[in-house]
Parts: sequence; C-alpha cells; structure tokens
Amino acid sequence: MYNFKKFAVVGSGSWGSAIAAHLARIHESVVIYSDSKEIADEINNKKTNTRYLEAVTLPANLVATDKIAEITNSEVIFIVVPSHAFGNVLEEMKKHYVPLTTVFVIATKGVSSNPLELLSDRFKGHFDNSFAFFSGPNFAKEVALGKFSSATVSSPDLGLANNLAKKLSTPSFEISTTEDIITVQISSLVKNMVAIKSGILEASGAGENARAWLITRALQEVLHISSIIGGKQETLLEPAVVGDLILTSYSKTSRNTKFGFELHQNNYSKDFISSYSTLVEGLEATKLIKPFLLKYNIKLSDLPIINSVVEAVQRVKS
Repeated sequence: MYNFKKFAVVGSGSWGSAIAAHLARIHESVVIYSDSKEIADEINNKKTNTRYLEAVTLPANLVATDKIAEITNSEVIFIVVPSHAFGNVLEEMKKHYVPLTTVFVIATKGVSSNPLELLSDRFKGHFDNSFAFFSGPNFAKEVALGKFSSATVSSPDLGLANNLAKKLSTPSFEISTTEDIITVQISSLVKNMVAIKSGILEASGAGENARAWLITRALQEVLHISSIIGGKQETLLEPAVVGDLILTSYSKTSRNTKFGFELHQNNYSKDFISSYSTLVEGLEATKLIKPFLLKYNIKLSDLPIINSVVEAVQRVKS
C-alpha cells in the first residue's frame, strides 16, 4: 500500500501548473519544476503563472524550482511537458538519482519521436520505476480554479492506479482507473487531429449533426488502432477517451479546434501556418501518425477521419 506524501510536477505550462495547483490543494508537499527561472520566481513570490494561467491564484504551499535535481527525491513525480520534450526530460532526470520507489505519473499526450514510439515505451527505456498515465477531458484553467473535473489514471499495475486515484480525487475531481495504457495513449494522439477536423467542419458551415458523427467515427478509429496494438474496447468509455474527444472537439477554447476553424477560414494558407504562434499538438501529430501506424502495419487509408486531417495539412504544404 502506497502512502504518498511528497509530490512534484515537471513542467510549468498551463496543464502542469493546473495539476500542481490541484495537488497543492489536497497535499502539503508539492514542488513544481520550471525550466524558466522567471516563472519559478513568479510562482514563489506572487503565487501566479500569468504566462499560462492569467490571473489564477495558486495555492500558498506550492513551491517552484528551476533546478530539476530538487524534485528527484519526491515520492510521486508528474511529467507534464509537450511530447516533443518528453525524451529530453527523461534524459535530464536520468542524470540525477531517482529512487526506484518513486512513482512517475505521465500527463504528457501524444507519442515520443526520435525514435517514434509510445510514451510508455520511451519511459521504460529510461526507468524501471512504476508508472501511470493521468489524462482526461480538462481545460487547464478550470482545473486550476478548482472547478469540477474528471480524469482517468491508467497503469499496468491496477493497484497503483487505484491508490493514486484515492490520493488525487476530491468531491470536485472524479477519477476512474484502468490497466489499459494503450487506448489512453492512442486517444491522446488522435484527439487533437480530430479537434482540427471539428474546427474545419464548423468553419465550413457543418452543423451539430456533423460534429456528433465526427466523435462517433473518431472513437471507431481509436478502437481500430488500439485494438491492433493491444488496447481494450471498454476503455473507449473512459473520461480519458470519449470525454477528452468531446471536450477537445466541441469548444474553440481548444487550441486545436480553433486552429482548424481558422485554417479553413484562411483557405489553408501557408502564410497562416507559418505565422501561427500557438502550439498546436494536432499539427505535429499529422506529421507522426503515418510512420507510427506503419510500425504496426496499419493503413492510414483505413482511417478516413485521421487521413482527411493529414490531407488537409498536406494541402497547405503543396
């Protein structure tokens, strides 16, 4: 039985800061690592992170550091960085002593590149520690404000997942668990591309019927991929899958939906793409999805929703 008391978060973006805020509301010892001394100082001195969370006030007991060595003795370490930085963070942490008893919780979404592989496979190539994934239909600012939210904790060790859920859940944060880390990861890769498609549909004048169709077909494509790799059909009903697809695709608060909407409005212009300053995870996913599927002998042509987004982005490049 785990008795977690010391928590750390690696990554001070909107999602990392929101998770740290949630943790600090329910646990005394929470440290967040930022690669920006400016952000770390702001969190410590003002209890805000205005770059990512605007005027949200963070809990008084949340401590920030810009030295990654200061978080490696934590009992639970959340990794909350963009997928392209995931491998580099593991490499950096590997330089410091991390006890084998430390549990890692991965809140990064997508897949790891160079080499292209699931985040779980990249993690296991660096650490022998127990690990879990934390994902769900959440806008970071709402979590930071303590509004009602839900998530799924998935781990090959269901006992660990259940224990983490007990340590992380509150009356306003409902957490479910599963052993299926495959479907959760595939959904995290696919959902941002689906959100781009949702924005395109809205900008083209399609109605709510089309968006409901989109979610339905997207779930089928997540299942098609994950079942080949080893995922389970019942995981589609988890907040981390169907919930995240709905939230990401139904609101222009979603960066990816907003991008898809504006991409169509700007007639798939190269200039629009090149001048777009916001991180769009779905755009990066379109570059990785085909070689990722080839690893498992899955044809992109068998996934019409995903393929249509890839083609839309390629239209810009042509």
